[in-house]
Amino acid sequence: MTDIAILPTLLQNRLRAALHPGERLVWVGRPIAARFKGSAYGYPALPASTAYAITGARVILLGGGDDADSVRSYLPAQLQQLERTEHEGGWGDLILETAYLSDDDGGYTAERHGLLAIAGVRRVHGLVAALASTLPLAPRSAHAGVQKALLAPATGALPARLRQALQAELGPGERLVWAAQPIPASYLKKGLRKWFFFIPWTLFTLFLIVVGAPAVWNAGLGGWDRLLVIGVPVLFLWIGLHHLVQPFRMRREALGVVHAITTARALTIDLNGAPLVRTYAPAGLVHARCADGPGGSGDLRLEASAGHAIPIERQVHRHGFMGIDKVRHVEGLIGHLKQAPATGN
Repeated sequence: MTDIAILPTLLQNRLRAALHPGERLVWVGRPIAARFKGSAYGYPALPASTAYAITGARVILLGGGDDADSVRSYLPAQLQQLERTEHEGGWGDLILETAYLSDDDGGYTAERHGLLAIAGVRRVHGLVAALASTLPLAPRSAHAGVQKALLAPATGALPARLRQALQAELGPGERLVWAAQPIPASYLKKGLRKWFFFIPWTLFTLFLIVVGAPAVWNAGLGGWDRLLVIGVPVLFLWIGLHHLVQPFRMRREALGVVHAITTARALTIDLNGAPLVRTYAPAGLVHARCADGPGGSGDLRLEASAGHAIPIERQVHRHGFMGIDKVRHVEGLIGHLKQAPATGN
């Protein structure tokens, strides 16, 4: 849709004021009000004051978040990493930016900005990706490694649903270079690290339950106090057991993920729940870092860390090709694809 008339008068005026002279509209949309409430990422639901636009030069977000008057603008250089979640009926979210902010407790909170709860999210993803591809890139020569991979793409055996989802993502003329699933055991091992904390947690909770059991039958214990004596240890026990089974769930989730490299980008598809697709254009791959594992396996992180001084195991951004075999070979393929923006952009 390119007709600005679909917006209320107030939003029409705000969008016109945000446009540069001669800037051409490619698409205009609004969040689906009924979906926006369940789709927001820590934001209050303000669909009435929110609108989105794609022009020939950028993506514009009007409103959203906690500021109904805000205007966010994303140029092609800022659109090299995209995340799409697609729900039944074709609606979903297209995340353009995820910012990790440190908090007072030494942890991090994530602020996610993009086109939330929009209809036809797959088509809009294509429009934004097309805009991202207009970014001028530094000159490069042809690489024999990619040409060799194209002659015999390393795709392995994929489950039918993942193979179909991957084929559906390929655009006209886009060819597959490499595709593989994570090694399930690698996901299991990452999850097992939590056991070092939650095994003592669970054992201590069981100890509290045993020690506190006699108090439950104390005739002088009131209803609220009795609820606390029973409820708090049971809640802690549930938390402990929940985290103890997470490694096995992570192993199962690895079976619903596929990583791929094409002639145009790198992408990850996750079919655990609503389909989630992360795509990385050539200029979005310049922060790739490799973490070796046993037997030539490892992780290839594709998003920038909070800082290169931070060990890769403690990076806040953990998206990329996680738990893959022959990680250094895949890093080489990414190296052939990644491309920095041209000087001055």
